[in-house]
Amino acid sequence: MARIVAKTRTQKKQKNTEGTTPRGIDQAVSLAGSQAKLGELLGVSQQAVDKWCRRGYVPLARAIEIHHQLGVSRRVLVDPELVSALSHGFE
Repeated sequence: MARIVAKTRTQKKQKNTEGTTPRGIDQAVSLAGSQAKLGELLGVSQQAVDKWCRRGYVPLARAIEIHHQLGVSRRVLVDPELVSALSHGFE
């Protein structure tokens, strides 16, 4: 039973990512070659990069560094709620 549940969760995860644009942090990891290499490039641990990957975005200061080092857009690297708030103004 546990194997079926695990397989179903994996299939759902794969299904949700098919045909979508990679998140900014995923693009950065891919361009750097690995989480560890991205961490080295930025002077942080692989564990910090893994945390960003799990969260789906990076701190704003790191987004600026990644943009300068790898050319990934800052907009796709930061918290989508921050992007939304800044693009709609502070109402």
